[in-house]
Amino acid sequence: MVAETERVRILRDDEDAPELPIVEHGGRAWVVVWPGLGAHLRSIHHISLEPGGRTVQMEHPMESGYYAMSGNVT
Repeated sequence: MVAETERVRILRDDEDAPELPIVEHGGRAWVVVWPGLGAHLRSIHHISLEPGGRTVQMEHPMESGYYAMSGNVT
């Protein structure tokens, strides 16, 4: 697939971005890259959980990846 334009965009991880309803308690989630910014094939979300916080159970039709910046994952 060929990109429509060849350009680089620098995006901020902005806590004022639209929130995602995927945190059950103890945190919040928001979008970083998503179709609202023009993304076609990929989305990136920031999920911030407090100790004991949790997300809803997530299922994806394709591969997904998560990166823990700090803390423990259970």
